[in-house]
Amino acid sequence: MANQRPTITLFVINFDLHQTRVCDIERHFEPYGKIHNVWIRGNFALSPFETQEEATKALECTHMGKILDRVVEGRYV
Repeated sequence: MANQRPTITLFVINFDLHQTRVCDIERHFEPYGKIHNVWIRGNFALSPFETQEEATKALECTHMGKILDRVVEGRYV
């Protein structure tokens, strides 16, 4: 995380590919800011926020957090 340049979009991995839905990812990150159009593509998701500050807060506050009992990892795109 320390070597990544902050952006408004988070790259999310390690969620359950068969059970995780867009609303699950939104629910995980929405307490930290306004999210625009989460995309799930194969084994990753993109979660764009309205501001870089919101994305940073979400990344910091959800480190090692779980979505449907799976520890997910977020990074800046």
